[in-house]
Amino acid sequence: MIYLQKTLPYSYNFLYISYDSIQSPLGKSQILNYLNKLSDIGTFHLISFEKHSIEVNKKDEIYKKLSNNNIYWYPIELNINISYLCLFQFVVTSIILSIKIINKFKISLIHSRSYVPAFIGLILKFLFGIKFIFDMRGFWADEKVDCGNWSKFGFPYLFFKFIEKYLLINADCIISLTEKAILEIHQMPFMNGTHYYEVIRTCTDLDTYEFQSLSKRNNNITFCYLGSATNSYLFNEVLKFFKFIINKNMNFRFKIINNGEHLYIKNLISFYNIDLNYFTFLDLEHSQVPAELEDVDFGIFFIKQVFSKIASMPTKLGEFLACGVPCICNEGIGDVTNILNTKMIGIVLTDYTDNSYELAYMKIIQLIHSHEIKRNCRLAAEEFFSLDDGVNKYRKVYKHLIS
Repeated sequence: MIYLQKTLPYSYNFLYISYDSIQSPLGKSQILNYLNKLSDIGTFHLISFEKHSIEVNKKDEIYKKLSNNNIYWYPIELNINISYLCLFQFVVTSIILSIKIINKFKISLIHSRSYVPAFIGLILKFLFGIKFIFDMRGFWADEKVDCGNWSKFGFPYLFFKFIEKYLLINADCIISLTEKAILEIHQMPFMNGTHYYEVIRTCTDLDTYEFQSLSKRNNNITFCYLGSATNSYLFNEVLKFFKFIINKNMNFRFKIINNGEHLYIKNLISFYNIDLNYFTFLDLEHSQVPAELEDVDFGIFFIKQVFSKIASMPTKLGEFLACGVPCICNEGIGDVTNILNTKMIGIVLTDYTDNSYELAYMKIIQLIHSHEIKRNCRLAAEEFFSLDDGVNKYRKVYKHLIS
């Protein structure tokens, strides 16, 4: 049951709409972490799509915790297996609920996270004249195509690309994860160059990631893979690279922090005929991850080089760098290449050939003996991925739009 809050003390009331659950690791790190710090400027009314039913006791606990930070939560719980029907019901329910909130409270600004909430925000702007933020988080429709979920000629893709145009034109502020995405938007023929943009990456709460200025050295060099090994991630290529490395030097180990895919990963390891003794497998809560990165020497991830990834910024990059861990990745992913190369805090592969692997191996040996690499990684995390910096950027956007 969804109910409206009582009259609240702040003069500014903000409506925040998210298609992501606030109970997920993404929701906790990329929604609540921000809103908890932003709630000093006003009261937030947070609508989120919770894809699983929540126990009453747990729900009451979340309500209480959030309301103590001037965040009032309106979860939409839908148990529908048909994705399009679920999407439609979320949109309709959110619009009705938003209208009730707007009629009860003087909403100063609507913050829409990703495309579906932005579509709702656009409708509300037309109905009530309230400014809205399009926090796009990437080219969502193109991501669906690049992941193989949609056809580029199908109705869902064409519909949301049509909607994307009007979201970009009518948004009072466009927030992107990368500079490259902003450059792409600038080149779209319907954009006139007068729009308000801000780049806010997938930021990390640096206080939760302990930084050791000196490496905890032993004879082994430890790689770490953090997160999903499927969908857009090229875990096969990661294993090919690792196999090349251990054929040159057996003092490498691989720590895999992943939930729910261990059997799939082990089958791939067997397929590539790599000894499982090189690997450690961990299934952790997000809060447990920082402690496991303290003895890691390199983070590694390869991602499909497709159009939508120019607007992508992997959360794990900021988490690795916050712990002083340099990263190994491929080019073509948002601003990652520029950050790693200009700050000299990692290795970017241009292809998956033995020649590239050899060059990367030599760079690994060079970096592992660098006395400044860990500190440089932490400084880059503070410059590009600081949660406090991201919050300040959001605060600037909010104040500009309500002034």
